Amino acid sequence: MRLSQRQKNILRHHGFSAMYVIGPESSVVYSTQVQAEALQTFLEEPRIGHNRPAQLEDFITIVHPVRIGSTSNPADSIASTGDGWSWEWEYKLLGRVWFENKSQAEIFLHYIQDRYIGMRKSWVKINGWPGRELFDLELVILAREIGFQSLNDYSMLLRLEEIEHHILAKEDSRV
Repeated sequence: MRLSQRQKNILRHHGFSAMYVIGPESSVVYSTQVQAEALQTFLEEPRIGHNRPAQLEDFITIVHPVRIGSTSNPADSIASTGDGWSWEWEYKLLGRVWFENKSQAEIFLHYIQDRYIGMRKSWVKINGWPGRELFDLELVILAREIGFQSLNDYSMLLRLEEIEHHILAKEDSRV
């Protein structure tokens, strides 16, 4: 996200901080040792008389790995955040919400980690993943559950403009 120098200064001065989620764009398919052995056994058995074939889930797991973090810098590279974490898949920013102070972002981050224990640097079993805008909206709604007002990227930019206009109006009134 590119901000003007004035917006960056406002962001830092007012202590804006974001909670973000990174991960691959789509679900990842993998097989555990138990699943691989079950597939081997199934293939070795004669199929005559099988009324009910094994389900795909018996042999593979479909999951969505994600990592949650917080930052006060909108220019943070998620590539450096993800390095060393996911060499097997490409990852991108899945969701990000902003708070007007760092402590709220950290409290929300811990709330998400506690509520969705499987989300922290791990595998999440899900059927589908919403688009970025829907994920941001989901995070905004979850923040409301604990009484916090969060902003998506666009709302955060509007809030920075509002603060900037307020500062400029104060400067004009002094002249």
